[in-house]
Amino acid sequence: MLVSIISISMCFIEKTCKVEFDYYIFQDGFSKKQIYEIHIPKDYEKTSFESLDAVYGDYYTYNKSTCIYLISDDDINPNRRNIVRMSDSVSSFRFQNNELLKSINELLGEEKNKLWPDTLIFEGKDEMGLYWKDILIEGNIRIGYYHVPKKKKDLFDNCMKSVVKID
Repeated sequence: MLVSIISISMCFIEKTCKVEFDYYIFQDGFSKKQIYEIHIPKDYEKTSFESLDAVYGDYYTYNKSTCIYLISDDDINPNRRNIVRMSDSVSSFRFQNNELLKSINELLGEEKNKLWPDTLIFEGKDEMGLYWKDILIEGNIRIGYYHVPKKKKDLFDNCMKSVVKID
């Protein structure tokens, strides 16, 4: 069950705003908070999702279409369809469960199942000719954008480059 909270944030002073995305991972039986920071264009509408099964997502929407997202699970990934449409051997790795495959490899005593690297980047144009990008970082966080016109692609690419993990 997903719980949705909608809020409108205002950031008018700078061209971009600094926002934080924090979520909890469960490691060795303990809950650990992780925080990521990103600089994004101002004048967004923010939607946040949090579920009982530790799925988190923040979406920053511009003009009811273009969006930047930071999410913790592919079930709420707005670019999932774009990635699946790529239908190549690399994109098929994008939605695999690395944690499960690690466990299987450990049981087998060797790496029978290939794991994806810490960072995977997928990008392209959607069916309407607008740009999208999806980046999987550290195996847990998915950041990206969609419905971006060509004239704003560089701005949104720079936003993706600004992501920093804060410990």
